[in-house]
Amino acid sequence: MRHRDFVRTLQRLRPSIIDYHEIFNKFRAVTFTNSTRVTSQPIITGGKAGGNINFNLETKSGEGEINIELPAGFEVNMPIVRAGEHEYRFPIEIDCALTEQNEVMFKPIFADKENVLDQMIHDEVKWFKEQVSKLSDILILMDF
Repeated sequence: MRHRDFVRTLQRLRPSIIDYHEIFNKFRAVTFTNSTRVTSQPIITGGKAGGNINFNLETKSGEGEINIELPAGFEVNMPIVRAGEHEYRFPIEIDCALTEQNEVMFKPIFADKENVLDQMIHDEVKWFKEQVSKLSDILILMDF
């Protein structure tokens, strides 16, 4: 997604993003206009969610080429279901690529999705077992 769309996605996730203001301000500080040209491929440094995305921009305003550094990910803390009581904390990585038209595209990636969903299922099973532990006349076959 384009930069503007990515920033709007961050705004929608505001209640869940840890350090939202810091992350949001870093992405809002950069603007891509018709007079801006990306002069290098985005490179992730220092690992994924903990690192940065670095690339160079050239503007026609006389500033010349400037180096841009953006976070390569962020953490969210949210329930998996809307009314869920238990919240899960997980990283969102940002894949950043340069298109043939020299546009920087951002793609949020939930790489840890399977692990979080597995943990959610285990938590639900544990809760269910606690709720039915005092029932003596019930047969429960666990297969998940």
